[in-house]
Amino acid sequence: MKKLLRLLVAMWLGIALEVVAGVYPVEFLLDGSGKLAGARNSLVEGNFYDVSFVDGTCASVFSGCDSPSDFQFQDSFYASAATQALFNHVLTGIYDSDPPRTVGCSFGLACLVTTPFSVSPNSDSLLWVIAMNGEDIRVADSIESSGNARRSLLDFTNEIAYVWAVWSPADRATVPEPASLGLVLGALAVLGAHARRQSQAKKG
Repeated sequence: MKKLLRLLVAMWLGIALEVVAGVYPVEFLLDGSGKLAGARNSLVEGNFYDVSFVDGTCASVFSGCDSPSDFQFQDSFYASAATQALFNHVLTGIYDSDPPRTVGCSFGLACLVTTPFSVSPNSDSLLWVIAMNGEDIRVADSIESSGNARRSLLDFTNEIAYVWAVWSPADRATVPEPASLGLVLGALAVLGAHARRQSQAKKG
């Protein structure tokens, strides 16, 4: 019974999250030539983010690229979740089957949309997660980049298959709309009632 209740509550909360995502659907951003330049309203671990695809050096794009605080996501968990959101809602359809339709990419086989999340204090290393679209290839791996050049000078300007993903919090409330809020409160009420019954049964 307890397992069934937990399953029902999880399903209830899942439905609420889907309702919230439906209220703020992903909006594709296109540049002047019709290429995919980013997206708005990408749902990452319960919060909405906007993302834009930008070429340039790591330092110019990410405020120096010399501290984890330069990046929106500062660990692999959230960077990977954001990358998964790109897979699920942005790099789909024509953008997956035709990578050059994405800003910063002119390579016909793949576009590697790169979300950095941390830097090593002891070396010129940069940790990142890649969303690789092209011919339905789906990859989300943590990669360590190092070499002769400093990480801040790592430059995607002339890299035909790489582009930076720049994330920022979406400028909208993440509080659920009334319908989904009701679902959440309902789930919590069921959980509370069950806990009270258990407590009373123990006292009796």
